Amino acid sequence: MEPTLSDKAIVTPLKNSRTPQLGPGAVLVSTRADFNVLRRRLHPPDDAVRNLFTGHLYVTDPSLGQFAVAGPLMGAPAAVMFLETLIAWVVRRLLYFGWCGSIASHVKCGDIIVPTGAFIDEGTSLHYHAERYQTAAPSPAITADLKQSLRAHAQPFHEGPVWTTDAIFRETPAKVTKFQQQGALGVEMEASALFTVANFHNVALGCILVVSDELATLTWQPGFKDARFVESRAAISAMLADLGQALSMEAPDG
Repeated sequence: MEPTLSDKAIVTPLKNSRTPQLGPGAVLVSTRADFNVLRRRLHPPDDAVRNLFTGHLYVTDPSLGQFAVAGPLMGAPAAVMFLETLIAWVVRRLLYFGWCGSIASHVKCGDIIVPTGAFIDEGTSLHYHAERYQTAAPSPAITADLKQSLRAHAQPFHEGPVWTTDAIFRETPAKVTKFQQQGALGVEMEASALFTVANFHNVALGCILVVSDELATLTWQPGFKDARFVESRAAISAMLADLGQALSMEAPDG
């Protein structure tokens, strides 16, 4: 959407002679552990890595498609700071990889979720003409690519909406029940804001999540050391290396 003059932001991402030359594709990674795994897998030289806000950005070797990897980031405001900056630096096709808690009884620790939407229960989206509890949608094309890649790698997954919250320690029984009744599979902190802002700027963004803990019974069951959780994260990191390359080669879409 084209903002009106009164709606245009005063503060915008900086772009100058030191701005890195990026291609159209980028991968955003939520956690430091997974960011480091992906970075090691792609073997970027030290001089290819630069600071970006509280995290890092690097651009892969041209032989890998020269896509950007950015993170770690946590929470909607941080995620959108990274996203807005990459969009200003001409990135147009993005993948986001994060963790979530399951709120559906059939979704277990270590399972993979491909969100088809995200219920907005965070504040960042509200600054981009969205409304609380509205559903923000990912790019259909990127989502289809994710599902195709998971099938090609023989990785089972769930698809459906998730709930995005600002308050990780306010996942109350009433809130969990509310979003269970709306069909949400999991709860996390970034997806709805990323979807909202990507749509606001007419860029394509999809999301893949791995389940780190379970809340469906209204009792918290952490699974951060569960073997399936660790294995699924490794499998996603391997897959993202291939998908990032594809992102850098395909034409932009919605």
